[in-house]
Amino acid sequence: MCSECTAISASLTKIQSCVLQDITPLDHFQLKGIFDTIITGCRVLFACLEQDLEKLSAEAPAIRSWKPWSSVSKSNGDWDQKRMSRYLADARMQQGALILLNEFLMM
Repeated sequence: MCSECTAISASLTKIQSCVLQDITPLDHFQLKGIFDTIITGCRVLFACLEQDLEKLSAEAPAIRSWKPWSSVSKSNGDWDQKRMSRYLADARMQQGALILLNEFLMM
């Protein structure tokens, strides 16, 4: 997940650099809507991820101290793993969208 977030950050930086140099590609290719959708998707993804990670870290000491080996802890761990896997898949899709946006901006 860390490498995906780093790749997204690098892509966002590259897009920012392109847009700061010349905003006309956004007008020329009518990419403003796509640009807005992709950036909004990134913001939503990272806001949800941050919220879940904060919740997970707040609950972690309580789970370990009370029932470290219980089936409840295992099911919570599985649920968190599934949720993180979905976040990873979402991050990869966002990265793909950012790569395409970068390609359009370079034209």
